[in-house]
Amino acid sequence: MKNKIILFISIIGTLLIVLSGTETAFPQGEILSVNPPSAFRGETVHIIIQGTETGFIEGETEVFFPGFIEVQSVLVNNPELLTVRIKIEDDAPAGDCQFDIITGTQKFHVTDKFEITALAGVPEAMITVFPVQSIYLSDFDFSNLQNLPLLFTISVFPADYKTLRVYAELKHERYGVVASANKILENLNPGSIFTFDNRMFDNYDKDIASDEIIESALGNGTIPPGMYYYVITIFDGNGNPIENCFPVQSDFYISESVSGIDMVAPGTPLDSDPEVIYTNTPYFQWFGGLAEYNFTLYEVLEGQRSADDITTNLPVFQMNGLTSASYLYPVFAENLEEGKKYAWQITSGIYTSSGTEKINSDVYWFIYQKDDKSGISLDNITISPDDIDLLPGDSVRIKVEGYDTNGENIKVDCELKVIPKGVGMVNNDGWFVAGRKTGTAAVVATCGSKEDYITINIIDKK
Repeated sequence: MKNKIILFISIIGTLLIVLSGTETAFPQGEILSVNPPSAFRGETVHIIIQGTETGFIEGETEVFFPGFIEVQSVLVNNPELLTVRIKIEDDAPAGDCQFDIITGTQKFHVTDKFEITALAGVPEAMITVFPVQSIYLSDFDFSNLQNLPLLFTISVFPADYKTLRVYAELKHERYGVVASANKILENLNPGSIFTFDNRMFDNYDKDIASDEIIESALGNGTIPPGMYYYVITIFDGNGNPIENCFPVQSDFYISESVSGIDMVAPGTPLDSDPEVIYTNTPYFQWFGGLAEYNFTLYEVLEGQRSADDITTNLPVFQMNGLTSASYLYPVFAENLEEGKKYAWQITSGIYTSSGTEKINSDVYWFIYQKDDKSGISLDNITISPDDIDLLPGDSVRIKVEGYDTNGENIKVDCELKVIPKGVGMVNNDGWFVAGRKTGTAAVVATCGSKEDYITINIIDKK
């Protein structure tokens, strides 16, 4: 059975944390974006820092700016998202502002992602994008403005102009424009700052999204994953370009859409008989592409067969904030009692444009017995090849080998399945065929009470 699995599916993929002494060591990740990407001198603003494999920890992660910027607070939203409140001095130097993010032994030196703007004789714009992991195409249904979510705000410094036209576009790195809109600002006061949001434009361009954007939305309503860019351009009142007034861009990343959390082992769904396990420290495994997970173990009371009934019981054990898709039941937890039924569930949440969406796995159950009385000599299994990348439609042969307690190879008859469904298929001979869409799947081998799995990444190019 594998004891370390790291799945990367987005900005908010899973991260295996390794403890070493009193410090925390991480794989080196990446800072993807800082929003807003700029701020004016003298401002106090909240900036949102989005990363991948970053392992931010509340109370441990620190952010260090130059002396002319005061860090007033640091909030860890999740291991890959920070909200930092800063105050910029009135005489802070304009231009690129570099800063550091430190968590344990991990350090990110951030450059070219945040800029201090000095108000000058030309109009300036600043956009603040609110962090989400999923955006729906209906969020740009401009016939229903009063019900649209707040996605971003734009602040405009007009300089000496009385009238300005603001043009905003949302673009995908590969598929082009998703949406665009215009707003006329009139009767502006020199030296003032005018702020509005995505629901307050005058005119919205309709039906400009590409076929790829629309095809993705037909599946689950969300726009496709990838890097996105808001581009804000200011024109004069007649729609003409303004000299030395350059477009402002803010980028953010949308991860692969998350349809749910798929359970791997131990246990079976509630519509099946509970699996019997023979260890009091089971190794729980699941499959998902989220930054954090919450694990809960319940005792199943007499007559209970539904998830609603079981999850109202008092938990036997809980662990929140897990950053990998596996968990070894700890020796300090409540002891499992022989002959009793237990059930477990994984929960999480993602930020969407409509708020936090809670995600619950199915509930799996099992019975704990102290000794294996089946007489089966199978001690463990291995599955190969190791985690691989395939193109859509490609195939690979999956091989499972079994070993007895002496380490000798023995014949095994295993069931193979793909999690999640629809990403690919596997037959009885072990041939896995990748599906048409990109994504990540687990091929799980079950041989009696033994299970193991590999991950297969379906990519658009190698």
